[in-house]
Amino acid sequence: MPLNNEQISSGGTSTQFDVNELVRALLEQNRLREQQMDAILSKLMENKSEVPVTATMLPTIMQTIPKFNGESGDTDVASEWLNALNTASVLNKWPDECTLEAGRSQLEGAAKQWYLSHMDQLDTVSKFTAAFKAMFTSRESVTETWKKMSERVQQRDETVFAYFHEKVRMCRRLQLNAAETKKMICIGLHSREMSTALLSNGHVDEAELLTDIRTYMEVEANRSERFSSVVTHKKRNISSGSVRKVSDTSRKDDDDVSTKVNTLRREKEGPRCYNCQLYGHIARDCTQPRKPMHCKKCDKSGHTIKYCKANIPEVNVVCTQTKGQVMCYIKEVRINEHDKPIKGLIDTGSAYSILRKSIAVRYGLHVEPKRVSMLVYGNTQSVESCGETWATISIDQVSEKIPLIVVDDRMQNYDVIIGRTFTECNEVTFIKTNEQLLFAYGMRFPYHDDDIPPRDPQVYDARIIQSIEKLPANSAKLVEVLAGDQQMEVMIINDSIKEVELQHGAKVGTIRVNNKTPQISDDDVVEQITAEKVNMGPMLTETEICALLELLNSYRMCFAFNMKELGCTDVIQMDIVDTGQPVVGRPYRASATERETISRIVKEWKDVGIVTETNSPYASPVLLVTKKDGDARLVVDYRKLNSQTVRKVFPTPNLDDHLESLYGAKLFTTLDLASGYLQVPLTESAKEKTAFVTPSESGQFERMVFGLINAPYEFSRLMQRIMSPLRDKVAMWYLDDILIPSTTSDDMFKRLKQVLEVLKEAKLTLKLSKCYFAYSEVAYLGYMLSADGVRPGEQKVQAIQQYPRPRNKHEVRRFLGLCGFFRRFIPRYSDIARPISELLKDKVPYMWTTLQEVAFQTMRVKLVSRPVLQLYNPIAHTEVHCDASSDGLSGMLLQRNGDGDNPLHLVHAVSKKTTPEERNYHSSKLELMAVVWSLNKLRHYLIGIKFLIITDCQAIVHLNTQKTVNPQVERVNSTLVPVMQSAMGSDRTWDRHISDVECHLNNAYNKTIGDTPFHVLFGYYPSFRDGVLHHVTKVDEWDSTAEIQSKIRERITKEHQMWKQRYDSRHVKPMQYSIGEVVFIRKPPDATGESTKLQFKYRGPLVITDVLPNDTYRVSALRTEAGKRYATVVHVSHIKGYHLPDNEEPFDGNKDNEQEDVPTAVNEEVEQTESVKIHSKRERKAPVWHASYKM
Repeated sequence: MPLNNEQISSGGTSTQFDVNELVRALLEQNRLREQQMDAILSKLMENKSEVPVTATMLPTIMQTIPKFNGESGDTDVASEWLNALNTASVLNKWPDECTLEAGRSQLEGAAKQWYLSHMDQLDTVSKFTAAFKAMFTSRESVTETWKKMSERVQQRDETVFAYFHEKVRMCRRLQLNAAETKKMICIGLHSREMSTALLSNGHVDEAELLTDIRTYMEVEANRSERFSSVVTHKKRNISSGSVRKVSDTSRKDDDDVSTKVNTLRREKEGPRCYNCQLYGHIARDCTQPRKPMHCKKCDKSGHTIKYCKANIPEVNVVCTQTKGQVMCYIKEVRINEHDKPIKGLIDTGSAYSILRKSIAVRYGLHVEPKRVSMLVYGNTQSVESCGETWATISIDQVSEKIPLIVVDDRMQNYDVIIGRTFTECNEVTFIKTNEQLLFAYGMRFPYHDDDIPPRDPQVYDARIIQSIEKLPANSAKLVEVLAGDQQMEVMIINDSIKEVELQHGAKVGTIRVNNKTPQISDDDVVEQITAEKVNMGPMLTETEICALLELLNSYRMCFAFNMKELGCTDVIQMDIVDTGQPVVGRPYRASATERETISRIVKEWKDVGIVTETNSPYASPVLLVTKKDGDARLVVDYRKLNSQTVRKVFPTPNLDDHLESLYGAKLFTTLDLASGYLQVPLTESAKEKTAFVTPSESGQFERMVFGLINAPYEFSRLMQRIMSPLRDKVAMWYLDDILIPSTTSDDMFKRLKQVLEVLKEAKLTLKLSKCYFAYSEVAYLGYMLSADGVRPGEQKVQAIQQYPRPRNKHEVRRFLGLCGFFRRFIPRYSDIARPISELLKDKVPYMWTTLQEVAFQTMRVKLVSRPVLQLYNPIAHTEVHCDASSDGLSGMLLQRNGDGDNPLHLVHAVSKKTTPEERNYHSSKLELMAVVWSLNKLRHYLIGIKFLIITDCQAIVHLNTQKTVNPQVERVNSTLVPVMQSAMGSDRTWDRHISDVECHLNNAYNKTIGDTPFHVLFGYYPSFRDGVLHHVTKVDEWDSTAEIQSKIRERITKEHQMWKQRYDSRHVKPMQYSIGEVVFIRKPPDATGESTKLQFKYRGPLVITDVLPNDTYRVSALRTEAGKRYATVVHVSHIKGYHLPDNEEPFDGNKDNEQEDVPTAVNEEVEQTESVKIHSKRERKAPVWHASYKM
């Protein structure tokens, strides 16, 4: 095989220059090349029957394989070069050696250096291809590919076809369908007219789109050639003779040319201008001043005959439409070319264009009185107008001056309704597509070019077969035409104001004949999200509705309208770990209708791949249950499988945590996953364990199914993994229910987009019919949430209201479970429900009495009234109200928002029944227990904030004032101390408030003196924080301090006398005792750790030995104990008198005839004690000591 020039140039003479690495590399390359050539020759000699490879292939490499340097970094260029090399190798049937040599010869620059450094390893084509892809090609991300595709637009000097093919290639890399590809191509087109024309047609694939582009280019080329030749011809005639080239500086030449042009324009050739009445141009291209409009019918200016008010009927029908139907009919309307547009509704069924009165006033329009009765739909049959005005209405590219009927603002929701007075203006046409409504001048679509979307199109020119004399203005007629070899009738519409005569053979349009009608499957069509499919709050405006629909359609892949669109996440997989013993169960018997329903559901699951055929040894039976909406749900009975499954533990979200973080939210959005469990795949080992059996077939699940014991925990793990960055900041969730609270609509859009982005990355889908967007009140997990608070859900309340009277313990348990879900709404719930809950005890027979009936009706009434709990606010004034009784304990968390005048609102209520042991507690102990238990229950609300505890037990206030050895009280103290410290706050800043305290005390009103201390001392009332320095002005009142203080002295004296008289009249004189009287004194109980009920309350008998001032006495014991005599000083309030009966001798302290050291006056005056008459109320009371009392 002859060598190419490069091979020859690297001959053996290069061995003389062994000076650098490059030369050595070239020598090594030459040696390897010779070895490859020897191998090729040896193979050719061995296989002589085969045709040898021709030597003329390698020299033509430049024609098939381009040069590649690898310096651009473009992945597409590298892939195209490698494809070209492989294609040339296959077509020419090169062996690996020739392919490697051809590729090496076309490398240059950095790519050649790479090959030289790895040539020892690249000895086969497969190794070369793998190494080349690893070095020069990389998988581009979808985001980068989409960015490049969207930024690719047609350049000014670029042909449409070059742009088209490259854009199609980029769209195919993104796997876009035909409709999306067409849209992206039209967006990047330089010609706006071509883009509009293409969007108005329907195309099945890129071939049809390219055919239309080619046809459009041909028509535009023919039109430009035709009209340019006519104009050039006329100008050439003008310039012939003595007329020279027009110069900008020659006014005379301009006048000559203008005169000749006007002469030619009077000839009846080309279109006629309605402004200057000349030919060759139309009114919008006219250079003459705009001539005012004049009506020949009513002889008035400002309008034409077509728009004369005399032609407008006096009856109008204004059609109302739903939000989804009017979305594309809402346009921006400008009045009198004003910069600020308004929102208008295009209503082609309305005979009038109707404007709101406030808009007319805003734009300063003159409203003429006119009464027009318009028929409407709704509560009234007709609406009267306020007047009429004229204004120039601009929509898209169309501006027309039309009459507007002015109505009251309450009559319509839109600023303006555009009716037929605008849409039927001369030369005004509009095109309605799936996404928008376009207005323009002079669009002839679809009358002249009617394109039928084909799969295999054939294009023919439709020409008139026979002559038609006249086609009246604004009329239509069926005309026979010849298209190819087929004769057919088409509708010809004359939409001009002139009669048209069609000649034989005239071309009237282009017809495309379908050889085969395309069949488009419904599965290939992606259903768009429209307004009627979305549950939206009434607070959203039209602009916000459009923004919401655009956001939802941009995340269309996050919504599943059927089982085929159901997502399947790749974040986690569920595994089932059991004992390994297969579970086998016989199918449950079912009716014919149930069997049909079961087969239908299983078939749907198998069609979408959720269920597959199985040979598993496991088999669990199935049964049907009814959903809330009445549909049937197929449930597999996995109870046997769950009994031998190893349980997994993962925390589920707490509803209380959700309610704590909702304060301040005004708009709520709830999202519900579509069959959330079925979007989690199973591991291969778990699939066979989910096998089920029906009366007619069997199968196994590919996804996690409802009924598996670990399904809730696995789903909670999935949601925690994907939603954890958004937790408590953007959204909250419980299993497959997602709640998005927000303050404004913009905040809602921002949060919703973040949640949809997370679901998109996790490949999870939502059920749109169960999603509610931007509502002021939503149902969430059995509650109704709003900015005002939390209420019980309507369905739960209805179930409680309709619940029948329980007939056995099972129904009692169900009723208490239903009501207990809302026990936070009912203070003292446990006390109310105690008669009913007592029936659940084992040894208590079921007897429904009046007590149970009263409790039953009370609970129903309290919940049916739907009480409201205020949302928790951590910065609001907080109080905890506690109460206790022998039946139960209760506590209420109350908060007040704003100032102190606002009432307290219930946030959370807790309660519990007392145990038999707790029922015997003292009332103070129960009250204390209620405080401690309530604080423990509400700890997550109260920790870290200041709050007030309200109780009706005063003994709790002195709980921590004295030490105690009671362990239960100590536990209570340890519970209350952290809370009390939290409420007190820091005591390091007390010195900062001394001046405030001093100021408030000095300016506080004193009732005794009838004034403030500051005014008494200085003679004026200061402002806050003025201190003693005050600049008295003329308007200030100043009193003499001497006069003020003199009046204060007199007032103090009078007050002193008044209070003394009041004290003396109400005060009870104390009892008086004399020396020698026998008395008892009050004795404090001894702390022994046991009950003090049986301890002596008084100590004695004692004798008074001395009378002291201030109603105090010195007393001493009658006996000496252990060599000491007890003596002390007590107040009269602690003394009780001792009265001996008549038949008992006074007590003699000397029992053993031993003389005690007792004053003699005692024995002498004992008998006189009873005769002493004391003026006191206590004298009338019966004695409290019995005569048989013994020490």
